[in-house]
Amino acid sequence: MQTSDFEVMVKLPASEDCYGVRVMSGEETRYSAFACVEMMKRAIFLTSDNWRLVRQDIQTNCQYSQCQQITGAADGLFLAIDRGLQKLPF
Repeated sequence: MQTSDFEVMVKLPASEDCYGVRVMSGEETRYSAFACVEMMKRAIFLTSDNWRLVRQDIQTNCQYSQCQQITGAADGLFLAIDRGLQKLPF
């Protein structure tokens, strides 16, 4: 299985900046609110329920220890912020 050093990103609720983490290298990037809005115009997003499905597929299909980095990096960023956002009223 080949894995790329893709970036998972969330939009920070207070600043509206985007914060990203590359899943293999752990490199972190913060994008300004303006840059975040521009990226989101051309983005595909993943809900927390869909991330859980993808994560389960990755864990089921992986045979190499590097696969754990993918789910670990994304979980640390995505799920922690998602838990907080799920508590906010609409």
